[in-house]
Amino acid sequence: MRAVVMRSGQLVVDDIAEPTPGPGQALVEVLACGICGSDLHALAHTDDFAETAAISGDALFRFRPERDLVMGHEMCTRVLDVHPSVTSVRTGDVLVGMPIVIEPDGVHCVGYTNDHNGGFAERMVITADVAIPVPADVDPRHAALADPIAVGINGVWRSRAEAGRAAYVAGCGPIGLGTILALRRAGLGPIIAADHSPLRRRLAEHCGADEVLDPGTTDLASAMGRLPTDSGHPPVLFDCVGVAGLIDQFIVAAPRRSTVVVLGACMPPDRFRPMLAQWRDLTFEFVLSGPPDSYNQALAIVAAAPVDLEPLITASVGLDGVAQAFRDLADPAEHCKIMVCPSAPKDAEER
Repeated sequence: MRAVVMRSGQLVVDDIAEPTPGPGQALVEVLACGICGSDLHALAHTDDFAETAAISGDALFRFRPERDLVMGHEMCTRVLDVHPSVTSVRTGDVLVGMPIVIEPDGVHCVGYTNDHNGGFAERMVITADVAIPVPADVDPRHAALADPIAVGINGVWRSRAEAGRAAYVAGCGPIGLGTILALRRAGLGPIIAADHSPLRRRLAEHCGADEVLDPGTTDLASAMGRLPTDSGHPPVLFDCVGVAGLIDQFIVAAPRRSTVVVLGACMPPDRFRPMLAQWRDLTFEFVLSGPPDSYNQALAIVAAAPVDLEPLITASVGLDGVAQAFRDLADPAEHCKIMVCPSAPKDAEER
């Protein structure tokens, strides 16, 4: 079968072995799979990514850079076959869910293990018990947005913020937009969002931000001054960018006793002043996990469609368009989420 393989720092379309479902697994065809910022990091900083995963001591993102890797974990799939041990899903089911696969050495994130291919392929295996059925009237490309929305749900849950508390979202890519949707669902607000990209600022407003700012013209201290503080509850601040230096900027500018939730993935080492954060009585949450039902909650947002999700998908490509899509995503002025649809015929991608 065809797949996009990360090999020697490049993305190439190649034929790979057909996957076979093992105990607890289902064989699925990939209907849609979003390109995540983590995928961009893994390609651009492969050795650093793998080293960081190894230092963490967790098998979740551990892979061997010298071996082929098929990425893709934000997927919506359709079941083709199941292992005899599986009773939770059946042939024809359309699914999303936590992107994990259980292997002898631990639990791995789909798309970050050499032993099973991810969603940038025609077919793959998934762990059936963590899959969630997608309603028949939901576009599979929209359903694949459940993953970044789930990240936002994780961040809001970990913030422990009650309804009515003000929020600031730095970065309006897919994670930032998912965070805005999750904040709206939890009743937090007003919500101020900021991004350098005019496209992404428009999408933030579309998703429910009360005010959108350009950080190029409104610095962080000024943005913090726009957050209401008369309720007696300090705001919650979300870093959905993941660039070096932003955490220290939050420490300097955040209202006293704020909570800062870090969702953006910063790959290089960073520097900030812990004592300043302590003096300002700030709480930090570096978030990967969240509530056990985060994907169910995310799919509920997708199915309820509080806003039209189609504008968030700025392009759809087949397997032959993935390498170019990675390059395109380097320009946030043009794109938000690019979906990979492996069944799309060659040269028939939508741009």
